[in-house]
Amino acid sequence: MEIKPGEVVADVTRFDEHIKLIVPRYEEMHDAVIRSIPPDLPEDLKILELGCGTGELTKKLCQRFPKAQITAIDYSIRMLEVAREKLSPYCGRIRWIEGDFAHTDFPSGCDVVISTLAIHHLTDPQKLELFRKIHKALKTEGWFVNGDVVLFESDRHAFLHDQVRAEHALTHGVALHTLDAETHSGSGDNLSTLKTQLALLEIAGFHSIDVIWKYYQFVVYGGFKYCLPNDHERPPLALPDF
Repeated sequence: MEIKPGEVVADVTRFDEHIKLIVPRYEEMHDAVIRSIPPDLPEDLKILELGCGTGELTKKLCQRFPKAQITAIDYSIRMLEVAREKLSPYCGRIRWIEGDFAHTDFPSGCDVVISTLAIHHLTDPQKLELFRKIHKALKTEGWFVNGDVVLFESDRHAFLHDQVRAEHALTHGVALHTLDAETHSGSGDNLSTLKTQLALLEIAGFHSIDVIWKYYQFVVYGGFKYCLPNDHERPPLALPDF
């Protein structure tokens, strides 16, 4: 059976338990993503979720924002099946789309676009293209937030990633080499630095870009869509040398 990048395990019904072993402070990341949604946005939020997986974050969004309408996209049929079953009590509020969000048309007029542990599968040029699509899909004053894994600026800090993951796995009684042998995390990854991704957001037109939370290589960052009064006076940013 082919395991797509992001599915992590062959039996996707075990995805939720595995991702919590693979990603230190997974629940804390989700909490930071949800807390970052500004309270001055409408109660009947229109949320677009990219790479919804088994719907764990989707469920938390439904619970936190009881009037929100959510469009959830994922390219894994198997993960969407798990998500649909998990979120059956909220089925009237969720529109499921099977597809690769890098190549899927987005609904317009979104208050929030949100993603966790998915965008790192894209190359930097693809990230920029996606950020531009997200910017276009958002309403003015809308918020984009991404919880993901990034590279350290220096290779001299690269050792920290496996060190932190190993310590986290051991707290659950699992050796990292055993965990990695059982999972397919890391396949299809195209990690880039946080600095690069913040620059790509700015090039895509986002403002008030900020880092909400960071734990070693795991991070929550985002930006708003709005036009400053003197926006036309700002020189265009140069594209990075991909």
